[in-house]
Order: sequence, then structure tokens, then C-alpha cells
Amino acid sequence: MIKDDGKILLAGTKANPSFQFSHLVIRLNEDGTIDSTFGINGFATPEISTGDDFAYAAVEQPDHKIVLAGSALDANFNNQPVVVRLLENGSLTQPLVLMEYTG
Repeated sequence: MIKDDGKILLAGTKANPSFQFSHLVIRLNEDGTIDSTFGINGFATPEISTGDDFAYAAVEQPDHKIVLAGSALDANFNNQPVVVRLLENGSLTQPLVLMEYTG
């Protein structure tokens, strides 16, 4: 998504060398270079569970917080819906909203 200030947010999922998946948000400057002021050197990777986490959608709120919708592995190794909110600088806000689906 392109923000009002021209910066670009990319959201998705990354894998580490052990193939554990995590949410990923990258912020780019208008010219396409990585915005090193966001997260850690331009990358935010909130760890939600000790298992695999997947981000499927992202939106920026009017207060510039970033909301991710996705899934996270629960204690029983089931993927559960999750909503994650990041501050404008890429750090994770609290509380984390984890929704259990029982239907």
C-alpha cells in the first residue's frame, strides 16, 4: 500500500532458515529504497507464536498504526485467526488480539 507521505508498505510472510514462517512488514521510501527508520533496518517481523505465522492482509489506520490480519499456530498446532497491530515505527502494540474459531 502507498501511504499519504508516499512511503510504501509491503506485508506478507517470511521464512527463516529452519522454514519457520513469521509476519513481515517492509517500509520503502518513495524512491523504492528501504526505509531504515522502520522496524529493524526497514523490516518489522512480529513473532506471534512459536510456530508458523502468516499475514494475509494489511491496512493503515488514520493514526498511522498498521493492522495485519492473518493466522498463528496455537498450542494445539492449529492455525487460528489473528489480528496484529504495529505502531508507525514497526513495533508491536499490546494487547495482541488472538481469535479462536470453534465452528
